Amino acid sequence: MAELGWDARYTLPNLLKLVRNNKYEPMAEGLTEDNTLMQDMQIFPGNGILNHEGSRRSSLPTAQIIEVGAGWDSSVSQWASFNDTISIFKDRFDVAKTVYDRQPNKEQWRADEEDAHVEGFGQSVINHVIYGTSVASAKKFDGLAVRYNTPDSGDPLDPSSTGDPFVFDGGGGTGSNTTSIWLVQHGFKAFHGITPINDTNMGLKRRDAGIQYVTDAVTSKEREDLRVEFEQNLGISVETARSVARIRNVPTTIASIATWHTVISKIIQARHEVFKGSNPVWMYLNPRSRYLLGESAREKQNIVFDKNNPWDVLMDRFMDMPMRKMDALLNTETGVAAA
Repeated sequence: MAELGWDARYTLPNLLKLVRNNKYEPMAEGLTEDNTLMQDMQIFPGNGILNHEGSRRSSLPTAQIIEVGAGWDSSVSQWASFNDTISIFKDRFDVAKTVYDRQPNKEQWRADEEDAHVEGFGQSVINHVIYGTSVASAKKFDGLAVRYNTPDSGDPLDPSSTGDPFVFDGGGGTGSNTTSIWLVQHGFKAFHGITPINDTNMGLKRRDAGIQYVTDAVTSKEREDLRVEFEQNLGISVETARSVARIRNVPTTIASIATWHTVISKIIQARHEVFKGSNPVWMYLNPRSRYLLGESAREKQNIVFDKNNPWDVLMDRFMDMPMRKMDALLNTETGVAAA
């Protein structure tokens, strides 16, 4: 098997950085993220091996008013097909056994490194769920940001709108200092994750592959590596387009607080006019957006928060929507000109 470069594998000098007084000293973990969309997202088996096909209704039959004794026409409904891709996410933990054996507390170091692989794996998956694109490879699915991309300069719910459906303009312009706020209705026939029809494990799979023989790049001779494989098969499906709304071009600079009334207005409009049914709607935003929303409430004192949250308690809801932290949402999205 091919050898990784020195910068992409575990080496003895790197492992010795974690040894103090001949004891393993765990490192500080400062790269973890909170991405609650992955916790909230319901996952269902698709109807294909690496895809999920279905149809969504686009129009309903209509009734007619007639004169007594007159005839009437039949009517039909219309629907459109969709086909969502399921991607295979993979990662591997490899360490030379001779390097691993020099670690004073092998089991704890290995457990910590596997935790790091799980964290990195999860961040890779959520980044693709939000920002992924199939342009470079048909094996990849389009994330939410691709599906809900171009905002309307006025009202995206107007039949004459030329923007993408249910994408609202937060007024932050087209620079690279904007973000997005997402409103999501989870559930079957709404927004949900998909896995292959024959996949009995819908989450992350871990497999201890034991000892593997790897050809060393320097000596061209085989050595022993300990290996753990990680895999998840996942896609997303928005079966009902109205189960997701995006407020994009949301300004993220501190000075933008004065203009956040536009963002708040769009959130309120999206909550009232996009979603149907009784399923709850969840609001996903990053820490900067949460801060600016809180500052807007403090400055204006006319923001509609849950009545059970006084000002000295961290906000948990906006209107009836639980606010959920999403570190994966960038503060550096490049704004898109509204259509």
